Amino acid sequence: MKKPDFNSYSTAELFDVLENIDDIAHPIEAKEVLTLLLKKTGKSSDEILKEYEGGAFEEFMSRITLVVFGAERNNQLVEEKIKRIVSI
Repeated sequence: MKKPDFNSYSTAELFDVLENIDDIAHPIEAKEVLTLLLKKTGKSSDEILKEYEGGAFEEFMSRITLVVFGAERNNQLVEEKIKRIVSI
């Protein structure tokens, strides 16, 4: 199976991959996605984590994309995932 070229992904697509990737089964790819996301947004991992706290993520995404996201997002799971990826 061909590895995806995450470099060509938009910021919104990278956030989507970050939220849906199994970082335990695919730690290298998860780290690559987070690294690219940090580079494209110019934010630190701590700043990205803060975007997920208190529902601020939806507001942040609305500034960088026209895609509307549902409010059911489980931010706590994504926060935990980012913390695991950063520790790799």
